[in-house]
Amino acid sequence: MDGAEPRWVRTTVNLDDHIIVPDLDRAAITADPDKALEDYVASLSTLPMDQSRPLWEVHVLDFPTSEAACAVALRIHHALGDGTSLVSLLLACTWSAANPRALPAMPSAQPPPPPSARRKQGRRVYGAPPRPAWSAGALALAAWVLACAVLAWNTVVDVARLSPWRCSWCATRPPCSRASSSGASGSSCAPSASTTSSSSSRLSAV
Repeated sequence: MDGAEPRWVRTTVNLDDHIIVPDLDRAAITADPDKALEDYVASLSTLPMDQSRPLWEVHVLDFPTSEAACAVALRIHHALGDGTSLVSLLLACTWSAANPRALPAMPSAQPPPPPSARRKQGRRVYGAPPRPAWSAGALALAAWVLACAVLAWNTVVDVARLSPWRCSWCATRPPCSRASSSGASGSSCAPSASTTSSSSSRLSAV
């Protein structure tokens, strides 16, 4: 910040400064689109962000790769949120047009199993493991009880470790963040213009 104390101020967002469509070398894209994508995303981590405007960028790479028809790289400063909260925010913006009532979910290369199969499989990743059948025997039931107890203990420990950090964050977060959480209206926040601005982050051809 070059000696100036950072602070948050309200600002007007100019989408042209944040939505970037880079002009990449077409020959490099044709030769190896996957490598062109990887090189471009890797270059983003070496460039400073312009601190005179909100610290987020959307880079649209409109060419097909081996995995997708196009790619979007999101570049967001950690001051705006941690990885978990930002992923949750982005998932909340990706409701299905075919089924608006369906909750957003991470895409999967495999088709989802039918509801009957999901009921048989139980919850494999999150939550308690499915209870085995009574015919599985006492050992299987004892293992299930132990797994539930371990899950409950880990949850209590995580909450106990998170609570002091949460209290400290609430006491020290910037006024802009407090106003947003209380429902106050307004545009996005950005670091004060009194800080030294870095060079423009718009990228030219790689």
